[in-house]
Amino acid sequence: MRGSIMSIEGNTSGYESYYSVDVNGDDARDSGAQVTFQLDGVVAVESSFYNPGSFPASLNLTMPSMRGDVVINEFFPGVSGWIEVYNNGTYAVNLKDWVLDDGPGGLSPYTIPYSAPLPSRGFAFFYANETSIVLPDAGTVRVVNPNGNETDRINYNSTDLNPSWTSFPPGVSAGRYPDGNFSFVALWPTPGERNSLVPLVRLGLFSGWNLFSVPLQF
Repeated sequence: MRGSIMSIEGNTSGYESYYSVDVNGDDARDSGAQVTFQLDGVVAVESSFYNPGSFPASLNLTMPSMRGDVVINEFFPGVSGWIEVYNNGTYAVNLKDWVLDDGPGGLSPYTIPYSAPLPSRGFAFFYANETSIVLPDAGTVRVVNPNGNETDRINYNSTDLNPSWTSFPPGVSAGRYPDGNFSFVALWPTPGERNSLVPLVRLGLFSGWNLFSVPLQF
């Protein structure tokens, strides 16, 4: 995974082992009973090791990217609100040590303290009474992976076109439709479930309303 550490271990049986790791065409070599390589932006890794006391062996693995796969899929402001995340990726992601917050300098971030496997195309949601993150009517909501990389950030606010409009549209959540898509719409709240077509109202149609997902660089 992006920024994660991969360790290759072998039993030397009294001999020195040599390791070769090819990361997207960049060859890295080291020796010893255990070798650790820091990988960044990895899609596929091919590694091999040779021990003079045994036959050469190789290991091939595909590593899913961590960054960008988990996105804010729906949220509902206020004391009874919540934040829902969605796994856009092909692989399951364990949300332990992932972080939810309302942007840099905001409320105390919430670090998910327990194992929470999120399958591909799966949902997870967290109520404000668990996270202590009470989203305001206008602000920011983010999800950050355990390496400190922001995987998604939603900015939502009133604009200068209507400075007197300060309330989140009443009785609705904001969510992606379809799930994981770039576009946000106003929805009947559906925490932990697929976002519904009804009512399908683009938030941009509310006077003075602006909401967008910040593009990420990969």
